[in-house]
Amino acid sequence: MSDAEISLGQDNGRRRTRGPKAGGGPEARVGGGKAMIHSQRLAIFATIVEAGSISRAATELGCDKSVVSRQLTRLEAELGSRLIQRTTRGMTLTAIGSLVLHEARQIDGALARIEQLTGVSVQRQL
Repeated sequence: MSDAEISLGQDNGRRRTRGPKAGGGPEARVGGGKAMIHSQRLAIFATIVEAGSISRAATELGCDKSVVSRQLTRLEAELGSRLIQRTTRGMTLTAIGSLVLHEARQIDGALARIEQLTGVSVQRQL
């Protein structure tokens, strides 16, 4: 994906038209007012990107499209940034979305290495 595609439509993550406000409600805040990122939402985000659409991701995950969309919206609110630019023609990753996806994949790789080192099954959701 080119840099032009990645940055297309990036709005600096200040969308507040649906879902919780950036920073979220009680589930997004823990001690000291810092946001908590849910690993399951990162996994859903990665699935959306890999599937190419929210609808296909919902099919892969075995849940409703509205659930997948809502989880993406909540993740974006927790992070305070739009990760995917959605249009009627499809979707593209924003610059921050590309970085978050890379880091989410790094987390998954680290968990796989921990499993190999210890022989203990780690619950991986990415």
